[in-house]
Amino acid sequence: MAQSLQRIWSHGRTVRGTVCPFSRAFSADALVEVKPGEIGMVSGIPEEHLRRRVVIYTPARTATQQGSGKLGRWKINFMSTQK
Repeated sequence: MAQSLQRIWSHGRTVRGTVCPFSRAFSADALVEVKPGEIGMVSGIPEEHLRRRVVIYTPARTATQQGSGKLGRWKINFMSTQK
C-alpha cells in the first residue's frame, strides 16, 4: 500500500512539474501570526459586530415528524440590540 501511494505521489509531482513548472509547494514563510484581538483589525469588521451575541440552535421538530432525517439543519439568531 505504501509503495502504491509513493508511486501516485511521485507521478503527481511529475505531472504538476510539466503542466505548471512555476508552481511550488506550500511555504511556511507565507504564514502570518495573528494575535488574539487582532482579527477585527485585519478583516475590517467593525467593533460593534464583533461583540454581538448570537444563538445557534436546531429548530424543534413538529409532533408529526418521525425518524432521524433532516437533523443537519442549524439556525443562527442574532440578538437584536435595537428595539
